[in-house]
Amino acid sequence: MIKAVFAAALAFSLSAAAPALADPAVVMAPGGAGGGYDAMARLPFEAMSKEGIFTDGATFTNKGGAGGTIGLAEFIGANRGNDNAVMSMGVILVGGILLNSSPVTLDDVTPLVRLTNDTGVVAVATDSPIKTVDDLVNAMKENLGAVSIGGGSAGGVDHIVMALIAKESGLEPAAG
Repeated sequence: MIKAVFAAALAFSLSAAAPALADPAVVMAPGGAGGGYDAMARLPFEAMSKEGIFTDGATFTNKGGAGGTIGLAEFIGANRGNDNAVMSMGVILVGGILLNSSPVTLDDVTPLVRLTNDTGVVAVATDSPIKTVDDLVNAMKENLGAVSIGGGSAGGVDHIVMALIAKESGLEPAAG
């Protein structure tokens, strides 16, 4: 009897000390392979794997389009109830949801962690007549539609920064 109890206790203690195995993570990057969302989806898993923190493996899916909303919809539809599913996303997705009147929103997912911050910067050519933010605002007030901007996806951080500047200046961003 003592041998049986000892053997059971030893088996339990060895199993408790062993690492728990989980199913591989299912990771969605709502953008093209090699892009920003893809890197932000893969890099944390690579770093955790290198440090021995995460050893269960992961499968990665890329689904770009419509500012990330196509990937968001696929992620929600394919992974409802899957606690091993995660998605990398950023501020571009927020704009994509608004611009595309997406039927799925961030209300359909649970945010876990913030890994990066998108900082908005306004830059102009060295020979531009715009030298200050006041110059930019004055040009926008003179003819909002004539102030061209460049940046990433429509609705992304670049467009949001300019819309916020316009709105704060008393202009209607959609009018430009």
